[in-house]
Amino acid sequence: MSMCDPKETEPSAQTRDADLAGADAAMRRAARRARRRAAAQGVMPATFENGKLVPARPIAERRLLDPVHGFIAFRANDVDHLAWRIVNTPEFQRLRNIKQLGLADMIFPGATHSRFAHSIGAFHTARRLVEAVRREVGSEFDDDRAAVAVLAALLHDVGHGPFSHAFEKAEKGRNSARRHEDWTSEIVSGDTGIRRVLGDYFAEEIAKLFKQKEPVDIYASVVSSQFDADRLDYLQRDRYMTGVKSGAIDYDWLIDNLRVGTITVRQPGDDAADESGEFIESQGFYISDKAFSAAEEYLLARHRLHRQVYLHKTSMGAERMFCALLERIAELTKKNSACATGLPRNHPLLRYYSEDSSLKNYLALDDAAVWEALNYVAGSGSDEDVARLASALRARRLYKCFDVGELAEQVGGDSLLRYKRALRDSGETYLDR
Repeated sequence: MSMCDPKETEPSAQTRDADLAGADAAMRRAARRARRRAAAQGVMPATFENGKLVPARPIAERRLLDPVHGFIAFRANDVDHLAWRIVNTPEFQRLRNIKQLGLADMIFPGATHSRFAHSIGAFHTARRLVEAVRREVGSEFDDDRAAVAVLAALLHDVGHGPFSHAFEKAEKGRNSARRHEDWTSEIVSGDTGIRRVLGDYFAEEIAKLFKQKEPVDIYASVVSSQFDADRLDYLQRDRYMTGVKSGAIDYDWLIDNLRVGTITVRQPGDDAADESGEFIESQGFYISDKAFSAAEEYLLARHRLHRQVYLHKTSMGAERMFCALLERIAELTKKNSACATGLPRNHPLLRYYSEDSSLKNYLALDDAAVWEALNYVAGSGSDEDVARLASALRARRLYKCFDVGELAEQVGGDSLLRYKRALRDSGETYLDR
C-alpha cells in the first residue's frame, strides 16, 4: 500500500472521538482554571457552554433593604455571589411563603414576616460574626470554614414546613420523627437546586455542620450556639414585627465586645437527660466585661419574647387547633378516607400524607397550600372534626387556654384530675406540660 493511500492516512471514527473528548476535557480544565482566577478577582466565573468557554464578567453587587438591618449587600466576591445564587433557587424562594412565627399574626397583626427575611438577616449577621472572629484570631483565620459558616447560616431554616414550628408539632403528633433540621440536611445534600449551586465541597461541609450536636469550632458557633446568627437576628426581627417594646438588645455593642476563647462544653449522650457525656474544650464566643450589661439584656430579651410572644396563650390555642386539624387529615388519609377531607386528590397535603413523605412532596407544602386546604375542608369536607376545626381557624374562633396548674391549688386538691377526666369523657385532648 502506498504512502498516500487515503485508507492509511484517514483517521478512524474511534480516533476522531478520542481527539474530541481530549479537546473537551482540555476546555473544561481551562474553564476550571478561569473560575479560580475569577473568584480571586471578584468577577463572575467563566462557564463552559455548548463546547465553548464563555468569558468571565464582573459580578454585580446586589442589595436588599431590610427593616431590621437596613441595606444588606451581596458583595462582589465569590462567597456572596454563591449566596445570591442560593437565594434564587426554588427551595430558598419557597421560604417567602412560610411565616416566621406561624399563627402568631392572629394576635400580633404585624407578625407576617417570613423565614426568607429571617434567613437573609441571619446571613448578614453571620458575616458580622465572622469578621469578629477574623479580628480576634488574626493569621489563624480559616477562610474556607468561614465561608461554610456564612452559607450555613443562610440555609439553616430552609427545611421548615408550613407555619414553621406549628407544622413540626403536628408532625410530632402523628409520630413523625423528622424535624426541620433533618429536612434542611436533605435539601442541602439531595437532588435540589441548592445542592447543584453549592457543589460537592460546600454541600458536604454544610450538611456535616447541621448534624453536629455541639459546635466543634468557632465557625460552627456562628451557626449554632448560645450566641449565634440565628438568635441575634430573630430576637430583633420578632420584637420589631410583633410591636413588643421590651426585649431590646444592643446588637452593635455586643458584637464589638465579642471575644474568642477556649470554653468547656459537655458532649450530650444519646439521651437528652443523660449527664454522662464527655467534657470537651473548644473555641467559643464570650463577651468582654465592658458589655456585661448588654449580655444580661440579651438573655432577658429571649426570656421576655418567650413569655410575651412565643408562648402567648392565644397563639398556643391556635397552634393546638392547627395540629389537631392536620393530624386528623393525616389519619383519614392513612385510612384511605381522604375523600372525607374535601381536598382534591392531587392536593399537596394529600400527596404528602398518602405517599411516602418524599422531599419533593414536602417542598410542595407552604403556608399558602395549607391555608388553601382550609377553604376546601371547611366548605366540602364530610368529616365533622376537620370541617369544624378548619371553619374555626378561618373565623378565628380559637381554643381558650388557661393554666390548669392553678386548678390543683383550689380547694379539694383533685380539680386537675377531674378536669382531665372531663376532657377524656368529652373526646377532646389535652397537653401535659
